Amino acid sequence: MAAEFAKRHVKPLGLSTDGVAEHMEWTKDVNDTQGTRVTFPIVADPDSTVARL
Repeated sequence: MAAEFAKRHVKPLGLSTDGVAEHMEWTKDVNDTQGTRVTFPIVADPDSTVARL
């Protein structure tokens, strides 16, 4: 859906309560198995500070 986001002049951003290592594994899995590429940044929030806000 990258083209749809670009049409609206917005950029996706992921927030996850997992750490960076888990993000790297998840991204690799998606890239390898889903026929697509994860191209948006993912913010690590392992202590859920941002998620709670």
